[in-house]
Amino acid sequence: MKNSEMPTVAQMVEQTGGWVEKPTAEVFGLSKEFSGKALQTIKVPANSEVLPFLIERNEKIQLDADDVRRFLIAKFLRRPVMLTGPKGTGKTEAFEQFYACMGLPCISVQCGPGTDSDYLFGRPDLQDGSIGWVDGVASLARRIGAGLLLDELDGLRSEFSPELNGFVVMHKPFTLMGQGFKHGTKVKDMVIPANEHFFLGATTNTGGKVEGGMDYVGRNPIDQTTLDRFYHMDKGYMEEEREVSVLRDTVAHLPEAMAKSMVQFANEMRHAHKREEVFEPVSLRSLVMWAEWTVVSGELAEGFKMSVLSQMRDHDAAFARNVYESYFRTLD
Repeated sequence: MKNSEMPTVAQMVEQTGGWVEKPTAEVFGLSKEFSGKALQTIKVPANSEVLPFLIERNEKIQLDADDVRRFLIAKFLRRPVMLTGPKGTGKTEAFEQFYACMGLPCISVQCGPGTDSDYLFGRPDLQDGSIGWVDGVASLARRIGAGLLLDELDGLRSEFSPELNGFVVMHKPFTLMGQGFKHGTKVKDMVIPANEHFFLGATTNTGGKVEGGMDYVGRNPIDQTTLDRFYHMDKGYMEEEREVSVLRDTVAHLPEAMAKSMVQFANEMRHAHKREEVFEPVSLRSLVMWAEWTVVSGELAEGFKMSVLSQMRDHDAAFARNVYESYFRTLD
């Protein structure tokens, strides 16, 4: 089947039970409804299990109500959203779990210097005796109307900027670039119509600007024309009380006092990172790994070394040792 003939998400949903309208708060597990009338209900598939590219719902991740509200508004306005913040603030999980709650297809792409145009946007190829277009992951998501997350967008090489400028405009048709026309690819394969269900998200550590800082190695500036097309969301770390609660919910049998000390340790490292005293902050992911090791083995210091200290540069490791010892015992 050629890419231009693939069923869209809307067609797949209609073929497998159609749409049902539900309260938004129920779909996303929120305690309160949104005030705007347009945000109080949402249409979701009646039978999502048969759809491709589904993100598994992680019940341990509680979506932030403000994140959900902003995603819904941006999706309604058909404009992409960029989440910016240091590692471990839940940027990727926020977008993926937004789609997991709705039961709709979502494709995540880890961007980096090795990501090429064929992987993202596809290439011309021989299909059934004629030249057709084989989609990449990004053009496929746009064509069928799936969600698409370009994770660490500032890891892409700068030469992608011209193609990205057109791709991120969700309410207009997108014409694929490359050698397709020269090789005789049909126009209907090369032009992807606008799809009301397509929604684009991106994450960056730098906001695409790469100005200063100690931890921006491997990041590239994003063209201002591209940046202007996104709504921008800053994702910071959780408040201490909430992060302690999430850590304890994620790691069974973790004592509350230990969870609180772990989060306080992480926050000291994060403040040091913000002051550019260390290269890297400590993520919730690292705290979870540390807590899991500690609960299973009973070895707090060993868990710290295995999950936090071992990934740090020498300068950061020395700093982290001192902070650790201010909350726990002397580290051997």
